[in-house]
Amino acid sequence: MSSPGQKDRNWLSQQFRRDKVGTANDEELQEYIFILCNEKPPTDELQSRDIVRALTLNHARTHLFLDGLNGENVKIHGEIRDLTKKIRNLTIGVVILTVGTILLGLYPIIHDFYHPIKTSDHSQKIENKTN
Repeated sequence: MSSPGQKDRNWLSQQFRRDKVGTANDEELQEYIFILCNEKPPTDELQSRDIVRALTLNHARTHLFLDGLNGENVKIHGEIRDLTKKIRNLTIGVVILTVGTILLGLYPIIHDFYHPIKTSDHSQKIENKTN
């Protein structure tokens, strides 16, 4: 028999009866499993019950783990969404700069096309510079 305050099978049975298992955190669930694994059940019937309890406890731990992953996934999704917006804005900026660079490069060609230098004017400018 256990001393007062010591956690044993009777204490664990009370936790199940009070439905404390459903609200337990991971450390408490590990403690419950530790009790099940380290105390030999007095009868075969209790051994079957302990197996079902251990499965229940492991299921609860898995549920807690998946809830934690879900929270992390939501956080990561938000960060990815923010990065996507930043990349989109940077892409728009690069496209604007590229179009501006192309237009600046084409400006002399377009200007010369619509405002050609007349050969006679050009010849006079050259002659004026030499004189």
